[in-house]
Amino acid sequence: GSLLWRGDYNVQDPGKITADVGLSGPRQRWTAVADYQHSDLVDAKYYSPGMNPGSNIPPEFITDIKMSTKQMLEHKYLLSLDGHDISSGLKWMLYSESCVFVVSPVTWDSWAMESLLEPFVHFVPIKADMSNVEEMVRWAHENDEKARQIAYRGKLWIYDL
Repeated sequence: GSLLWRGDYNVQDPGKITADVGLSGPRQRWTAVADYQHSDLVDAKYYSPGMNPGSNIPPEFITDIKMSTKQMLEHKYLLSLDGHDISSGLKWMLYSESCVFVVSPVTWDSWAMESLLEPFVHFVPIKADMSNVEEMVRWAHENDEKARQIAYRGKLWIYDL
């Protein structure tokens, strides 16, 4: 299976995404969509039901087909990416049966104490520059039982809170 990400471009001016904004959440989202556009291992798109016609985001980076949470949960691997702050989807992703991929180290914290989550224990780690996404998906494919255990421990983390 492929690694799934759907989300908003999360900035007022989408043109700012392509600017050198460091390794911020919006930049990581852009990289996931742009760099892995033709990947068989990564399915990452911006969701926008009505794209701003003045936007510089290529149309192939966008889908107007909304996926329900139930549909997303059919995927074995889910990618959680921050926006301007913590990923709002991380908690339900961890609670799912899916193996969650997260940029490491975790930089935001909430009531779920995300900074205490451990790579390869609760999630599969992704580098902040997004350069190892396909490598980590291949790792999960080749280590299916470990990926299942990571998914299980992520679920226990949220359940035990």
